Amino acid sequence: MSKSYKISLVIFIVLGLFFGIFMAMQNSSIPRSGLSNISNPITFDVNATSTQNYINIPRGYELKYPPVLRVNDSNAENVVFSSSDAQNNLSVEIFDDSAGLSIADWWKKFQGSNASNFTLVGTKNIPAWYTGQLYRGESGSNENHFVFIKSGSIYDIHGDIGDDAFNKIIDTFNFPLGYSYPSLDGNYFLKLYFDLVSNNCRYRVIGSNNSLISINNIVDSDITSCGDNGDTFWYYFGGWGDGNKLLLPGNAGNISIIDVKALSSKIYKYDAKLYRFNGVDRSLKHWLFRKIGGGGYVLLDESGNMTLSHLPYTTALYDRVNDGFVLTNESSNSSGISTQMDFLPSESLSIRHVAITQPIRPPEHDCPEPSLSSKPGEIILQNGCLGNIDIKI
Repeated sequence: MSKSYKISLVIFIVLGLFFGIFMAMQNSSIPRSGLSNISNPITFDVNATSTQNYINIPRGYELKYPPVLRVNDSNAENVVFSSSDAQNNLSVEIFDDSAGLSIADWWKKFQGSNASNFTLVGTKNIPAWYTGQLYRGESGSNENHFVFIKSGSIYDIHGDIGDDAFNKIIDTFNFPLGYSYPSLDGNYFLKLYFDLVSNNCRYRVIGSNNSLISINNIVDSDITSCGDNGDTFWYYFGGWGDGNKLLLPGNAGNISIIDVKALSSKIYKYDAKLYRFNGVDRSLKHWLFRKIGGGGYVLLDESGNMTLSHLPYTTALYDRVNDGFVLTNESSNSSGISTQMDFLPSESLSIRHVAITQPIRPPEHDCPEPSLSSKPGEIILQNGCLGNIDIKI
């Protein structure tokens, strides 16, 4: 073998080795920052008609996301949004913070040695409520983390969807204020919340799979009463009847009865000059109204005709568990205040006297409104400052 041939062979082998090392580095499965570098960030127009809305009922948060992502919320503590090709992912993870760590301390503990691969780029706000810290992955990575603390939990929203889309999703993340009322079969939820932007009380209807039920073509507005001026509609009833019928107060004298499954509606009318709506039984056959100006309550039928014209009570609550109205009066003497509780079953409409309490001296401060937590065959009334009444019927 000639000397020149040997030299050429050595050069060829060395070049081959360098080429092999180069290709191995290019195909390495170890990504920077522990994540793949995505060269295709998502484009997201929050106002587009195709934009999706996600609501996490167990944790009470909501956000908007682009339609190219699909949701997996089988674990409410780790909801994942991912594209069909798995190249873009967003997660909302919730961790226990019973140790009371700060965001910075939790971040160092959670990321460990990988924490140095992220840069703290600033803070962002969850609308009106929480301030969190925004971490961005090293150059070339689309990975972002937004971390904040709420009620003893650490929320870590993270994804490799691109800076712009990530920030826009964070801007839609919110914890709506208000209450959630399940339908009688549990398949739907009415959410009543206060909109901090418009300073209005609003509502929305959600299916059991977290889908938003659109009833905009049935009702004129998603703005409703906040319960001011003595309006006890939301407090006393919660808005549901049998067959997934949702009741919404509209203009004075009108109550919309919406079938949220069939997406149809009809109007129940009453004289708003004479009565204020109080509650209705689950069959929607018996409607209870308080007389304006005092004088107790009246009961109307499903057509608005008078059923019972004189119910001389100070308080009335509909008991959905036992399907009847709990009626109370108070009387006072030198020993304190006693409560008389009667029950009006929807089936018979025959008043039953069920309890009279011993006199109680109420404290000298405001008391909570009465409420029910009944069981079948047992009325349980939390009677404000006057104690609880628990009676079997």
